[in-house]
Amino acid sequence: MIKTKNRIILRKFNKKDSTSMFKWAKNHFLIRYIGASTVNSPEAEYRRLIDKIKNQGRIIFMIETQKRKPIGYIYIDVDKKNKKAEFSIAIGEKDCRSKGYGTESTKMALDYTFGRLKLNRIFLKVLTFNLSAINFYEKIGFKKEGVLRQDIYLNGKYVDFIVMSMLKKEYENNKNKKQIYR
Repeated sequence: MIKTKNRIILRKFNKKDSTSMFKWAKNHFLIRYIGASTVNSPEAEYRRLIDKIKNQGRIIFMIETQKRKPIGYIYIDVDKKNKKAEFSIAIGEKDCRSKGYGTESTKMALDYTFGRLKLNRIFLKVLTFNLSAINFYEKIGFKKEGVLRQDIYLNGKYVDFIVMSMLKKEYENNKNKKQIYR
C-alpha cells in the first residue's frame, strides 16, 4: 500500500475490487475515452486481471479516498528487462473526476515506478480525441512520441492513439524544479 498525506491511497488490487472494476468496465465514458474492454461478470473481470498480473507482469493499484472508497485504478505493465512500463489510469467514479485525484495518483505512481522499481521509461497511449487527458499528461511532464494510426476499432470506426512517455531523467528534473509537484 502506498499512503499519502493527501487525499488518496494507492493499494494493490484484490478480489473484492472486481465488482468496482466490472462496474467501471461497463461505463460508456471509459469505453469511449480509454478503450476499456467489456466483460460479462465481476468474476470474469477478476480472472482477466489476475491473468494479466501473473502472465504479463501487470501491477494494479486501486485508487481510494482516505475514507477507503474505491474511485479508480492504475495499471503498470512492467518490462523488467528493458526497465520500462506502460502506464494507464482511470477514475471510474464520475463524481470524482476533475477533482485532482488523477494528478495525485499519477504523481504517486511515478514516484513508485521511477523510485522503487528503478525504471528508466514510462509510456502510455491516449486516444487522439481525448484532449483533456493529453493536456493533463503534458502538464505532468509526459512528451508526445508519435501516433499509432488506426490502432483500435471503437464504436464502429478505427481510431488513433498518441504515444507519450517520460524518462527517469525528465522525471527527476521536473521533480527537482517542482514542476509536477505544484
